[in-house]
Amino acid sequence: MTYQSLFDELDKGLMGNNDYFRGRKDDLCYLAIFKELLSELQSAVSVRTPDSDFENLEKRVFHPPRVIRKLLDHKLGTKRDTSYLAEGGRLFCDALQIGLRTYRGEDTSALIAKLERGIGEMDEDLLFENVYQPPDKTTFTSSAPNYSVQTARNIQGTTTQQDLLFIALAHGGVAAGMDVFLRYCALADSRDSEFYVVRFSRCKKLDHEPRLNEREREMLREKAERKEIIVFDEDSWTGGTINIAAGYFGNLFQRRVMCFTNLHP
Repeated sequence: MTYQSLFDELDKGLMGNNDYFRGRKDDLCYLAIFKELLSELQSAVSVRTPDSDFENLEKRVFHPPRVIRKLLDHKLGTKRDTSYLAEGGRLFCDALQIGLRTYRGEDTSALIAKLERGIGEMDEDLLFENVYQPPDKTTFTSSAPNYSVQTARNIQGTTTQQDLLFIALAHGGVAAGMDVFLRYCALADSRDSEFYVVRFSRCKKLDHEPRLNEREREMLREKAERKEIIVFDEDSWTGGTINIAAGYFGNLFQRRVMCFTNLHP
Protein backbone atom coordinates (compact mmCIF):
# COMPACT_ATOMS: atom_id res chain seq x y z
CA MET A 1 0.00 0.00 0.00
CA THR A 2 1.39 3.41 -0.99
CA TYR A 3 0.47 6.86 0.23
CA GLN A 4 1.77 10.13 -1.18
CA SER A 5 0.88 12.74 1.42
CA LEU A 6 -0.54 16.06 0.29
CA PHE A 7 1.22 17.56 3.32
CA ASP A 8 4.61 16.62 1.84
CA GLU A 9 3.70 18.41 -1.38
CA LEU A 10 2.29 21.41 0.46
CA ASP A 11 5.35 21.75 2.68
CA LYS A 12 7.50 22.40 -0.39
CA GLY A 13 5.75 25.77 -0.60
CA LEU A 14 4.86 27.82 -3.63
CA MET A 15 8.52 28.63 -4.28
CA GLY A 16 9.88 25.21 -3.38
CA ASN A 17 11.52 26.40 -0.16
CA ASN A 18 10.40 23.43 1.93
CA ASP A 19 9.21 25.67 4.76
CA TYR A 20 5.45 26.01 4.35
CA PHE A 21 4.58 24.92 7.89
CA ARG A 22 7.57 26.68 9.45
CA GLY A 23 7.75 29.84 7.35
CA ARG A 24 4.23 31.08 8.01
CA LYS A 25 2.67 32.47 11.15
CA ASP A 26 -0.65 30.74 10.52
CA ASP A 27 -2.71 29.59 7.58
CA LEU A 28 -5.85 28.17 9.17
CA CYS A 29 -8.16 31.18 9.56
CA TYR A 30 -11.27 30.66 7.42
CA LEU A 31 -14.84 31.93 7.14
CA ALA A 32 -17.52 30.97 4.60
CA ILE A 33 -20.97 29.47 4.50
CA PHE A 34 -21.00 25.67 4.48
CA LYS A 35 -22.33 25.46 0.91
CA GLU A 36 -19.43 27.61 -0.32
CA LEU A 37 -16.91 25.43 1.53
CA LEU A 38 -18.29 22.31 -0.16
CA SER A 39 -18.22 24.03 -3.56
CA GLU A 40 -14.61 25.13 -3.09
CA LEU A 41 -13.56 21.63 -2.08
CA GLN A 42 -15.42 20.04 -4.98
CA SER A 43 -13.62 22.32 -7.44
CA ALA A 44 -10.24 21.78 -5.78
CA VAL A 45 -10.37 17.99 -6.03
CA SER A 46 -11.48 17.95 -9.67
CA VAL A 47 -9.69 20.88 -11.34
CA ARG A 48 -5.92 20.75 -11.78
CA THR A 49 -4.41 23.74 -13.59
CA PRO A 50 -0.88 25.14 -13.20
CA ASP A 51 -2.08 28.62 -12.23
CA SER A 52 -4.34 27.44 -9.43
CA ASP A 53 -2.78 24.14 -8.44
CA PHE A 54 -1.09 25.33 -5.23
CA GLU A 55 -4.24 27.09 -4.05
CA ASN A 56 -6.23 23.94 -4.81
CA LEU A 57 -3.64 21.89 -2.93
CA GLU A 58 -4.19 24.04 0.16
CA LYS A 59 -7.93 23.48 -0.13
CA ARG A 60 -7.49 19.72 -0.52
CA VAL A 61 -5.47 19.72 2.71
CA PHE A 62 -7.45 22.15 4.88
CA HIS A 63 -11.04 21.94 3.62
CA PRO A 64 -11.84 18.27 4.39
CA PRO A 65 -11.19 18.76 8.15
CA ARG A 66 -13.43 21.85 8.05
CA VAL A 67 -16.26 19.81 6.56
CA ILE A 68 -15.74 17.10 9.18
CA ARG A 69 -15.69 19.57 12.07
CA LYS A 70 -18.83 21.36 10.85
CA LEU A 71 -20.84 18.14 10.65
CA LEU A 72 -19.40 16.98 13.97
CA ASP A 73 -20.44 20.17 15.76
CA HIS A 74 -23.88 20.03 14.16
CA LYS A 75 -24.31 16.41 15.22
CA LEU A 76 -23.44 17.28 18.81
CA GLY A 77 -25.39 20.54 18.95
CA THR A 78 -28.73 19.45 17.53
CA LYS A 79 -31.65 18.17 19.58
CA ARG A 80 -33.86 16.41 17.06
CA ASP A 81 -35.57 13.05 16.73
CA THR A 82 -33.73 9.74 16.46
CA SER A 83 -33.99 9.47 12.66
CA TYR A 84 -32.51 12.96 12.20
CA LEU A 85 -29.60 12.13 14.49
CA ALA A 86 -29.01 8.83 12.67
CA GLU A 87 -28.91 10.62 9.31
CA GLY A 88 -26.51 13.21 10.73
CA GLY A 89 -24.25 10.39 11.92
CA ARG A 90 -24.31 8.75 8.50
CA LEU A 91 -23.40 12.01 6.75
CA PHE A 92 -20.59 12.54 9.27
CA CYS A 93 -19.16 9.11 8.38
CA ASP A 94 -19.46 10.01 4.69
CA ALA A 95 -17.43 13.17 5.39
CA LEU A 96 -14.72 11.10 7.07
CA GLN A 97 -14.42 8.94 3.96
CA ILE A 98 -14.28 12.02 1.75
CA GLY A 99 -11.46 13.36 3.91
CA LEU A 100 -9.42 10.17 3.79
CA ARG A 101 -9.97 9.61 0.07
CA THR A 102 -9.15 13.24 -0.74
CA TYR A 103 -5.92 12.89 1.24
CA ARG A 104 -5.13 9.78 -0.82
CA GLY A 105 -5.30 11.96 -3.93
CA GLU A 106 -8.64 10.73 -5.24
CA ASP A 107 -11.16 12.85 -7.13
CA THR A 108 -13.94 12.94 -4.54
CA SER A 109 -16.08 15.53 -6.35
CA ALA A 110 -18.99 13.10 -6.89
CA LEU A 111 -18.93 12.12 -3.21
CA ILE A 112 -18.92 15.78 -2.16
CA ALA A 113 -21.91 16.48 -4.41
CA LYS A 114 -23.72 13.50 -2.88
CA LEU A 115 -22.87 14.75 0.62
CA GLU A 116 -24.24 18.21 -0.18
CA ARG A 117 -27.48 16.69 -1.48
CA GLY A 118 -27.78 14.59 1.66
CA ILE A 119 -27.24 17.61 3.90
CA GLY A 120 -29.84 19.58 1.95
CA GLU A 121 -32.39 16.79 2.30
CA MET A 122 -31.71 16.48 6.02
CA ASP A 123 -31.54 20.19 6.90
CA GLU A 124 -31.16 22.74 4.10
CA ASP A 125 -30.54 25.56 6.58
CA LEU A 126 -27.28 23.88 7.59
CA LEU A 127 -25.82 24.59 4.15
CA PHE A 128 -26.17 28.32 4.80
CA GLU A 129 -24.59 28.34 8.25
CA ASN A 130 -21.13 29.84 8.68
CA VAL A 131 -18.04 27.68 8.92
CA TYR A 132 -15.42 29.54 10.93
CA GLN A 133 -11.95 28.34 11.79
CA PRO A 134 -9.97 30.71 14.02
CA PRO A 135 -6.22 31.20 13.76
CA ASP A 136 -4.41 28.39 15.54
CA LYS A 137 -0.63 28.40 15.32
CA THR A 138 -0.22 25.20 17.36
CA THR A 139 -2.55 23.15 15.16
CA PHE A 140 -0.95 24.58 12.03
CA THR A 141 2.62 23.87 13.18
CA SER A 142 1.81 20.39 14.45
CA SER A 143 0.49 19.41 11.02
CA ALA A 144 3.99 19.64 9.52
CA PRO A 145 4.80 16.37 7.77
CA ASN A 146 8.04 15.70 9.63
CA TYR A 147 6.05 15.35 12.87
CA SER A 148 3.44 13.10 11.26
CA VAL A 149 6.11 10.87 9.72
CA GLN A 150 7.71 10.34 13.13
CA THR A 151 4.37 9.71 14.85
CA ALA A 152 3.40 7.09 12.27
CA ARG A 153 6.76 5.37 12.81
CA ASN A 154 6.31 5.52 16.58
CA ILE A 155 2.90 3.89 16.28
CA GLN A 156 4.27 1.14 14.05
CA GLY A 157 7.13 0.54 16.48
CA THR A 158 4.84 0.36 19.52
CA THR A 159 1.81 -1.61 18.38
CA THR A 160 1.71 -5.39 18.35
CA GLN A 161 -1.15 -5.74 15.87
CA GLN A 162 -1.22 -4.58 12.28
CA ASP A 163 -4.73 -3.13 12.27
CA LEU A 164 -5.83 -0.19 14.40
CA LEU A 165 -8.86 1.69 15.57
CA PHE A 166 -7.46 5.20 15.23
CA ILE A 167 -9.42 7.90 17.07
CA ALA A 168 -8.46 11.51 16.31
CA LEU A 169 -9.54 14.18 18.78
CA ALA A 170 -11.30 17.19 17.31
CA HIS A 171 -10.98 19.91 16.59
CA GLY A 172 -7.21 20.18 16.36
CA GLY A 173 -6.33 16.56 15.68
CA VAL A 174 -8.41 16.02 12.54
CA ALA A 175 -6.05 17.09 9.74
CA ALA A 176 -2.83 15.72 11.22
CA GLY A 177 -4.75 12.67 12.44
CA MET A 178 -5.87 11.68 8.95
CA ASP A 179 -2.33 12.16 7.64
CA VAL A 180 -0.75 10.11 10.45
CA PHE A 181 -3.37 7.38 10.02
CA LEU A 182 -2.76 7.06 6.28
CA ARG A 183 1.02 7.13 6.74
CA TYR A 184 0.74 4.34 9.29
CA CYS A 185 -1.48 2.23 7.02
CA ALA A 186 1.11 2.55 4.26
CA LEU A 187 4.04 1.73 6.58
CA ALA A 188 2.35 -1.29 8.15
CA ASP A 189 0.47 -2.36 5.01
CA SER A 190 -2.68 -2.24 7.12
CA ARG A 191 -5.85 -2.65 5.05
CA ASP A 192 -8.41 -3.12 7.83
CA SER A 193 -7.62 -0.24 10.16
CA GLU A 194 -10.50 2.08 11.07
CA PHE A 195 -10.48 5.87 11.48
CA TYR A 196 -12.91 7.94 13.52
CA VAL A 197 -13.09 11.48 14.90
CA VAL A 198 -14.38 12.35 18.37
CA ARG A 199 -14.71 15.89 19.64
CA PHE A 200 -12.89 16.71 22.84
CA SER A 201 -12.19 20.42 22.82
CA ARG A 202 -11.57 21.59 26.38
CA CYS A 203 -10.67 25.19 25.55
CA LYS A 204 -12.71 26.14 22.47
CA LYS A 205 -15.86 24.09 23.21
CA LEU A 206 -15.46 23.59 26.99
CA ASP A 207 -15.89 19.82 26.66
CA HIS A 208 -15.34 17.96 29.93
CA GLU A 209 -14.83 14.59 28.24
CA PRO A 210 -14.88 13.12 24.71
CA ARG A 211 -18.34 13.64 23.19
CA LEU A 212 -19.93 10.37 22.09
CA ASN A 213 -23.52 9.15 22.05
CA GLU A 214 -24.47 5.59 22.93
CA ARG A 215 -24.80 4.53 19.29
CA GLU A 216 -21.25 5.70 18.63
CA ARG A 217 -19.91 3.99 21.73
CA GLU A 218 -21.38 0.68 20.60
CA MET A 219 -20.08 1.18 17.07
CA LEU A 220 -16.55 1.89 18.31
CA ARG A 221 -16.60 -1.16 20.58
CA GLU A 222 -17.43 -3.28 17.53
CA LYS A 223 -14.75 -1.63 15.39
CA ALA A 224 -12.16 -2.15 18.15
CA GLU A 225 -12.46 -5.93 18.09
CA ARG A 226 -9.09 -7.53 17.26
CA LYS A 227 -7.49 -4.10 16.79
CA GLU A 228 -5.07 -1.93 18.72
CA ILE A 229 -6.69 1.30 19.91
CA ILE A 230 -4.89 4.56 19.20
CA VAL A 231 -6.01 7.97 20.46
CA PHE A 232 -4.37 10.91 18.69
CA ASP A 233 -4.21 14.64 19.33
CA GLU A 234 -2.05 17.13 17.51
CA ASP A 235 -0.26 18.36 20.65
CA SER A 236 0.02 17.74 24.38
CA TRP A 237 1.68 20.77 25.91
CA THR A 238 0.01 20.28 29.29
CA GLY A 239 -1.01 16.64 28.83
CA GLY A 240 -4.44 17.31 30.33
CA THR A 241 -6.58 16.60 27.26
CA ILE A 242 -4.80 13.45 26.14
CA ASN A 243 -4.68 12.05 29.70
CA ILE A 244 -8.42 12.55 30.22
CA ALA A 245 -9.06 10.99 26.82
CA ALA A 246 -6.89 8.00 27.71
CA GLY A 247 -8.92 7.38 30.85
CA TYR A 248 -12.23 7.80 29.05
CA PHE A 249 -11.43 5.41 26.22
CA GLY A 250 -9.74 2.94 28.55
CA ASN A 251 -13.01 2.71 30.47
CA LEU A 252 -15.03 2.51 27.27
CA PHE A 253 -13.06 -0.39 25.79
CA GLN A 254 -11.92 -1.97 29.07
CA ARG A 255 -8.42 -2.51 27.75
CA ARG A 256 -5.20 -0.74 26.86
CA VAL A 257 -5.41 2.45 24.87
CA MET A 258 -2.25 4.04 23.45
CA CYS A 259 -2.02 7.81 23.00
CA PHE A 260 0.13 9.70 20.52
CA THR A 261 0.64 13.35 19.65
CA ASN A 262 2.68 15.18 17.03
CA LEU A 263 3.91 17.92 19.37
CA HIS A 264 4.77 17.45 23.02
CA PRO A 265 6.99 19.14 25.62
